[in-house]
Amino acid sequence: MRLADMTAAGAAATADDGQAWACLQPVHIHAARDHLVLMDPAQLHIRAEESSALHAAVAALLQESGIVLETPHPARWYIPQSVFGPLVAASPLRATGRNIDVWMQAGERARDWRRIQNEIQMTWYDHPVNQAREAAGEFSVNSVWLHGGGTLQPVPRLADTVLTGDAFLRGMALAGGAACQPQPPRFKAIQAMPGSAMVLLEDAIESHIAQDWGLWIERMHTLDAEWFAPALAALEAGQLQAVTLMLSGDNHYAEFTVRRADLRKFWRGLGQRGDWRALLSDLAYAA
Repeated sequence: MRLADMTAAGAAATADDGQAWACLQPVHIHAARDHLVLMDPAQLHIRAEESSALHAAVAALLQESGIVLETPHPARWYIPQSVFGPLVAASPLRATGRNIDVWMQAGERARDWRRIQNEIQMTWYDHPVNQAREAAGEFSVNSVWLHGGGTLQPVPRLADTVLTGDAFLRGMALAGGAACQPQPPRFKAIQAMPGSAMVLLEDAIESHIAQDWGLWIERMHTLDAEWFAPALAALEAGQLQAVTLMLSGDNHYAEFTVRRADLRKFWRGLGQRGDWRALLSDLAYAA
């Protein structure tokens, strides 16, 4: 992801040297009744000047601890994984909206990591950047989350074109040699694209995290109208050869591929139970 961020930011990307890196992500953590909760970092919209000021505030602390920090993107910083060694760490999105005690980093040097995290939190607690953000009604940037450690590995080409704003998927796409574009608002925008395309549809994630099920249903209806129904129509008309849907939960994922010829045997493909609602219920239970 470090290489992907540098490319996205327009910086000079260098060849991978085999060193392992981990993402040190500025985040907001707030107190619930009896635990701490991590907020989705995407909602912070950290500005470049804010990132630079927050970095400068902890530069001496990091230097004193021998930590080399790369900041190719305002919202995603990177450190050598060797600083704290391999840690079991969840991505911020997976831990968002949950009690962070369940998702805290674990490993031989986890205590060293928590010490640095606490010192950064204390430094940023009353920082002018956070004073200004709170005065403007924005969430403060009051902590950091460490995740995503590893080295750059060979990545197969996901598709000819990958349409997403997600940093991880964009990094994988670039590493695999795919073209990258932002996610369009509807399926119609990609119908004329040559070759294969992969799209990450994130419209319902925020409402799922917030457990706002009314909004979640509304977003799912929009996805159905703008993406799923048009994709099915294109498949039926022979404009697409195949559509693959990957559905994910916290701990499981399921992948379904439908080709045009499969449409004629759709009901046979449901198995002995012949009940698509039951199949979706099984998937929800597994996830």
